[in-house]
Amino acid sequence: MKPEVWPQAVSAVRGMIADGTLKPGDPAPTAGELARETGLHPAACAAALRTLAADGTLERVAATRRLRVARPATAPSPRDEELGRALARLREARGLTRRHLAVLLGVKLTVAEQAEAGRGGQDRGFWQRADGMLGAEGALLYEYDTRTAVTPEWGDSAQVRGGGR
Repeated sequence: MKPEVWPQAVSAVRGMIADGTLKPGDPAPTAGELARETGLHPAACAAALRTLAADGTLERVAATRRLRVARPATAPSPRDEELGRALARLREARGLTRRHLAVLLGVKLTVAEQAEAGRGGQDRGFWQRADGMLGAEGALLYEYDTRTAVTPEWGDSAQVRGGGR
């Protein structure tokens, strides 16, 4: 019986991350690129990339099939945690499970779980839908907006001069 070779490809990618060749956020090599780099069969390289995605070393880029090197996990900010707790309180007050909430919002269960944990980077549309579905009367959306508000720099002519006209 022939030994599996995909672990060699896993080690190769981890080595590229360890030596700084690949940094967090960088695109991961494709199976073909990894095969050329390592001399291994593309199918073994594809299996290695799936393994690295499953263990969190690589992550999928939204709306594409590409992978990138995952950024290190960071603890959610207190404001993110509070927004998540507010979502959980509203969901529970309406007798919904996280699964029901996910279905109502049209997202995967993990997205709802991450939102309640203060993680996941949900966009404004998610919070707007959650606010409306849970009858929050703008409270969730307001918290999201204040959490993500960016104070304009004085050099930003559009903000300083009232629209840049």
